[in-house]
Amino acid sequence: MLRPLPNSRPPTSKTTDRMSDETQTNRPWGVHLRMGAMGGILAIGLIAVLGRVYYLQTVRKEHLQKWAEKQTQSQLEMEATRGSILDRDGTEMAVTVEVPSIYVRPDELEHPRRAARRITPHLELGFSSLLNKLTSDHSFVWLQRQVKPESAEAIGKLGIDGIRATDEHDRYYPLGSTAGQILGFTGIDGQGLEGVERMMDETLQGGTYELDGRRDADGEMLLTRQLPDFGRFAGNDVYLTLDDRIQRVAQEAVRRQVQKYDAKSGYGVVLDVQSGDILAMTNTPDFDPNRFREHSSDDWRLRPMTDSFEPGSIFKPFVLASALEEETIDLQTPFDCEEGRLQIGRHVIHDSHPHDVLTAAEVIQKSSNIGTYKMAQTIGPKTMYRYIRDFGFGEETGIDFRGEREGMLSSPDGWADVRFANIAFGQGISATPLQVARALHVIARDGLL
Repeated sequence: MLRPLPNSRPPTSKTTDRMSDETQTNRPWGVHLRMGAMGGILAIGLIAVLGRVYYLQTVRKEHLQKWAEKQTQSQLEMEATRGSILDRDGTEMAVTVEVPSIYVRPDELEHPRRAARRITPHLELGFSSLLNKLTSDHSFVWLQRQVKPESAEAIGKLGIDGIRATDEHDRYYPLGSTAGQILGFTGIDGQGLEGVERMMDETLQGGTYELDGRRDADGEMLLTRQLPDFGRFAGNDVYLTLDDRIQRVAQEAVRRQVQKYDAKSGYGVVLDVQSGDILAMTNTPDFDPNRFREHSSDDWRLRPMTDSFEPGSIFKPFVLASALEEETIDLQTPFDCEEGRLQIGRHVIHDSHPHDVLTAAEVIQKSSNIGTYKMAQTIGPKTMYRYIRDFGFGEETGIDFRGEREGMLSSPDGWADVRFANIAFGQGISATPLQVARALHVIARDGLL
């Protein structure tokens, strides 16, 4: 049986209350201190945040707004679509089309060698060259620009990360070799390099335009204004005086004559009698600007204005016209053609066939060198020289094509008798086919250049 120890008794209610009061008196001091410290820290932090917000929204407001605009606002530069070149009736001779180009972002490519093996069959690049591009240190590399659509489609189906296609503008000439030397061609970046493409390059390009926008979190461009009129992002069209049908006929006619006579080359120029407009101008060999890299630079030349030659018997009608204008002869004026042989000092000039007496009209019909020289003598060297200049020889036509020649025509002060005779029947002088055509046009136009 258990008994209480001596002097031992259960605590009374007063004792319990006193112990509880002592505990509550000793413990709250630490808690209050910690809570007070935390509250002070929070208050200081809140004051700092509010102060920072006030500072940024007042003192630094303008600077931060400019910084934000600089980070998000952007301008997108757009180049105008190159204008078309058309003939006098609006037939398209040079147009701009969209073609795919292939590029790579090497940092996104996991297996360059494997990728090179897979896409090599679809590009005009060797394996080594392609692999060098795929392993480049640059973030963006063109693999091949302006590829065939089927090649771009085949590469896209491979689904290789980092290799993509984008559309670019390319120049296309629907009529092939028709007026190829006149049209010229552009480079891969759309700059005119030859022909009308070069001469009218600034007009065809039309300029560049900037669109205001903002970039989102992914860096994508978002337009901040109403959509622009995209019609103004186009270059100007250029209409030529050419007639594509006459141009094709002229090219075929020249080609047939070159083949018939086994000639090295041939020229053709067709002018409108009333206006003087050039309806066709051609030379062989033909030139297709769609494949200009397959031709030599000689094939690019527009020879009717870059090449000069001795006109020969083509020149004789101008002597007749000059003498008729001066009224020193008429069409029935007789000329003794010396049976086809005439001595001038130590030199002798000949006709291809011997003739006795021919009228002025017959001299031209028979193409007599001797008769033409005698016709020129009726007006003399200086007057003959003046008329030659009036017909447009010895100067550029002003067509504004690069490389036009002015031909060769010396001063009459240095014309000896035999030289004067040679010039009268088209030797000792040079002219371009365009100059000759223009001079003949003067006759067809009743003397109006």
